[in-house]
Amino acid sequence: MKKLGYKLMLSLIMSGFCAYSANARSTDHQDATKMLKSGIERAEGNNIAIPAAVQRLDVHLLEEDSNGKQRVLSKKSDTATGGVIVEIISQIWENGAWVNSYRLITTFTDGSYSIPTAFESYEWVNGAWENDSKTIITIVNGFITNMLMSIWENGVWRQFMQITNEFNGNFLIRTFTKIDNLGTGTLANLSKTEFSYDNNSFLSMEMNYSWTGTDWTPISKSTYINNTQGFPVELVYELISGGMTFLSERTLFTYTASGLIATLISQYYDIATVAWINSSRTTNTYNSASLPTGELYEEWDGAAWVKAWQVLTSYTAGRMMEVLNLIWSGAAWENDGRDTYTWNNDMLVEILTQFWLNGVWENDTRDLLTESPTAVAEGGVIPEEFTLGNYPNPFNPETTISYSTPQAAIVSLIIFDVQGKIIQKLLQNQAVAAGTHQIRWDGRNAAGLAVTSGVYFYRLSAQNFSTTKRCILLR
Repeated sequence: MKKLGYKLMLSLIMSGFCAYSANARSTDHQDATKMLKSGIERAEGNNIAIPAAVQRLDVHLLEEDSNGKQRVLSKKSDTATGGVIVEIISQIWENGAWVNSYRLITTFTDGSYSIPTAFESYEWVNGAWENDSKTIITIVNGFITNMLMSIWENGVWRQFMQITNEFNGNFLIRTFTKIDNLGTGTLANLSKTEFSYDNNSFLSMEMNYSWTGTDWTPISKSTYINNTQGFPVELVYELISGGMTFLSERTLFTYTASGLIATLISQYYDIATVAWINSSRTTNTYNSASLPTGELYEEWDGAAWVKAWQVLTSYTAGRMMEVLNLIWSGAAWENDGRDTYTWNNDMLVEILTQFWLNGVWENDTRDLLTESPTAVAEGGVIPEEFTLGNYPNPFNPETTISYSTPQAAIVSLIIFDVQGKIIQKLLQNQAVAAGTHQIRWDGRNAAGLAVTSGVYFYRLSAQNFSTTKRCILLR
């Protein structure tokens, strides 16, 4: 069982400079970094060597080091045209002192940090900053239409990657990726993705192509059948080869009357029997307040569903009291791990994490909470109700999830795939203040691996509240 952590509570009482540093880093994760990350992953998927400069930019844009051996300093300055420049310097602890390591400068069109127009990166070499990479972004009517990345090599700039988006109104319909796979500075076609939408403006099909050297060849297709709320009831994934389409995987899912995920069944297509074969099933249960109380995962043995594991969550007066993880032994449910929560009125004061060993509960970690959350709402306005949403949607390869809480709360924000499996726990029983908050999802699972294109769900849970929304990852 994954450890629960409230170490972030410390960030709520840091100084103003530290708070600014955290905000500055989070604002970098917008559409531009999503496109950049997607292009790098496409290149890796085609066995193209990624230059060290690109790898460094990738890491510093999208990852953080929390082992105490690295720190981040940041500052901002205004441009003459009303834009903002954010400079972030990463330092490492070396021989008893902090030493410069990496410098990232991001230029935004305005003070909202929402639209970046350029990334410039530098590496600390022999006591001075040296060019590393630069990315120029073209924005038309608020949409990113082009991104061109160059790397510094042998004293000159070399173009490495270009990503181009095509839109029909507000809908992304086509994405092209070009890359220099020979190291000559000449960009060549790599991949293309086309998107189709149904009459309700919901994503209905995604076609992926690869470049053969002379033309585009389709390699895979995902087809979505959505209900009137835009949630998929069926997702079919097909492989394409030699002009022929081959059924591969299918996911079927149902919802409760309130729109929460009820069941998710994953199937694979068996060519020999020309039929869909069950693989796994997840069943979710909720209480009258729509809070999750159970998650049961089963596997198909060829004749019936066989229990594998389940998670049970209990509440008292809307407060989460225990999360119990169980595994199926073949004859009975056995304890695996649990988290127990202690409250003082409406304030969570202790979280105890334990694992089951030799018939008894063994302590693992204990978090004592003595500080109230101190974050403030955007603009100083406290929202009147819980809200949840993400932008952009569809996204590639990252999205920003925004949520509002009308009062201080303990919240969890969890990403699920269409099979009901937990992909990532963005927030796990995190104390937050009343206000509007943002957190990014980079399209990766808990192991840090990029997940495939498709439909995903994100669920926000708090005391006496739970809601689920859908997002679409398009690589």
